[in-house]
Amino acid sequence: MNKERIELLKKFREEDVNDPFPIYGLAMEYLHELPDQASALFDLLLSEHADYLPVYYTAAHFLLEQGNEKRAKLILKKGIELSIQQQNDKATRELKAALEQLEFE
Repeated sequence: MNKERIELLKKFREEDVNDPFPIYGLAMEYLHELPDQASALFDLLLSEHADYLPVYYTAAHFLLEQGNEKRAKLILKKGIELSIQQQNDKATRELKAALEQLEFE
């Protein structure tokens, strides 16, 4: 965890509460050392910034690491729907591949 980066991301978050990137960055910083805080930030992004596509793959991967395969699959499916709406073919392929891998394990 990089404390300077965390402080900078917190500052960015205060400056623009409508920007999902600082929240995502904080979640990524907290991922391994403060998983409860990372989880709360992923939940915040998925509810209040549901159109922020990068969170879907990462949040699903995080949930898999936490042993929550069912919720990870739901998030991947929502991410696929969003990526199709946003016409982001690369994200659609990546999210579908992640879902398919889960369903065949």
